[in-house]
Amino acid sequence: EREFMKMTCMLAALAGTALCTTAALAQPATFTDLGTLSYPANVPTIVTLNTGTEIQWIRFTIPAVNRTASQWLDMYVTGSTLLDGDTMIGLYSATGARIATDDDDGVAFLSGLSFGALTPTRPYGTGVAGNGRDGATLAAGTYWLSVGNFFCTFGTTNWNVVSDGVDTGTATLVFDLGIVANPTGTAAPAYVGPGFPTTLSVAVLPIGAP
Repeated sequence: EREFMKMTCMLAALAGTALCTTAALAQPATFTDLGTLSYPANVPTIVTLNTGTEIQWIRFTIPAVNRTASQWLDMYVTGSTLLDGDTMIGLYSATGARIATDDDDGVAFLSGLSFGALTPTRPYGTGVAGNGRDGATLAAGTYWLSVGNFFCTFGTTNWNVVSDGVDTGTATLVFDLGIVANPTGTAAPAYVGPGFPTTLSVAVLPIGAP
């Protein structure tokens, strides 16, 4: 029954998208600013929804994320004190353009987004592992993440996000900016003279790198 209700809400919201996105909104005036993230970074933050319909915003700046360079950005709601524990998140550009949204890719009814590298997958509890499913790249720059109660309607422009939720409480998020480091190694002996068969012992880090 719960999933049927959620699907009904989603269909209704999609039908009204054109109307919702016509209203011009300014950049969010109140937000949590994470500043500039650099590889590697694992940054937790907590937002508070003081009313059921409130939308909280998180602003952050990142270097480029590229699947071909084995880089990733995963954003997950890892915990919540909301009564039904049901969140929705949306990623927007510096100009307020919608990039991606999610409902339930986190643990249970919590949310998660994943960009960049397909592998190695990044486990986040019982939620969907980080696997780049929401996009292969993100350009370097500033982004905005919205957090709200289910159900949220995400406009395509102007940071236009609204929620018809009723619960109040906190949501804990993690921003995981990662990269697979190039392997480094040491060999012994360090020098081998010509014409002398020698066995080399090589230690490679990170472990498992080719």
